[in-house]
Amino acid sequence: MKVVTAEQMVALEQASERAGVSTDTLMENAGLAVAQWARRLMGGAAAKRVLVLVGSGNNGADGLVAARHLARWGAQVSAYVVDHRPDPDPKMVWARAYGVAVTASGEDHGREMLDRQLARCDLVIDAVLGTGRARPLAGPLLDTMSRLGMRSGHRRPALLALDLPTGLNCDTGEVDPACPAADLTVALGRPKIGLLTFPGAAKVGRLEVADIGLPSGLAEEGDIDVEMLTPGWVAAHLPARPPDSHKGTFGHALVVAGSRNYVGAAYLAAQAAVRVGAGLTTLASPHGVYRIAAGKLTEVIHQPMAEDDQGRFHPEASETIRGSLEGYT
Repeated sequence: MKVVTAEQMVALEQASERAGVSTDTLMENAGLAVAQWARRLMGGAAAKRVLVLVGSGNNGADGLVAARHLARWGAQVSAYVVDHRPDPDPKMVWARAYGVAVTASGEDHGREMLDRQLARCDLVIDAVLGTGRARPLAGPLLDTMSRLGMRSGHRRPALLALDLPTGLNCDTGEVDPACPAADLTVALGRPKIGLLTFPGAAKVGRLEVADIGLPSGLAEEGDIDVEMLTPGWVAAHLPARPPDSHKGTFGHALVVAGSRNYVGAAYLAAQAAVRVGAGLTTLASPHGVYRIAAGKLTEVIHQPMAEDDQGRFHPEASETIRGSLEGYT
């Protein structure tokens, strides 16, 4: 899976527009995907209390779409607008039409309403800043995110970050001191480099990537040279094993490792060979290591080797190993 910078994500979205998939369509798809993940995180939407923190840009618009769907599914949804939204704002109009209660931070003197909503909600969706904003948090935005970061207690609400937690630089992984730690981050379209780079990666929680409808085969994908291996990708590229296969079908690995002070090195290396699918694995290790490893690694063939007075391989062990190499793949 391609991993992108903010600039590369913008290029993909612009290419999508040229290919006939509008920004509004991507936004609607993104908001629906986030709402679906929110519902899954809460174990359902009906009667759940959701607070959506809404910023001024597209990230906030995605959050309003998610709020609309959650309200449609029976959740009690409040949208807290941290920064000024454009006027007119169709996403806000639709959210209100489905029963989303909207509060502007400018109307919440002392942040009393925000504090009450944080105390009683089941889930907070952080839809404040997206990939287009990488600046220090300040003013009402800093105040809001600081309060979010201090949520605690037995009813501590879960936090879902829309695309990335506010205050995380999506290109570098740098984080603002007030950047909250999410329980789940739903990256839109493609994961961003900063989500996988520390210290930002520590704020992400569980990372999921939502399909927002970007057309496949965009030429701009060819300019992206960072990729993330996923379990699905690895599984698809591993060859299927015939049903009549056996341990002799998939090679014989030789692991030469260990010494008196590094018994664990031999254990971990041999165990890794078994786990990645070697049909047979032989561990050649000094006698002292063999006596320990044999009891821990029952799947492995053991070849105890001569050792010196410091518990390392004796020089003559190399000749023994060289003489047996033809038996391994």
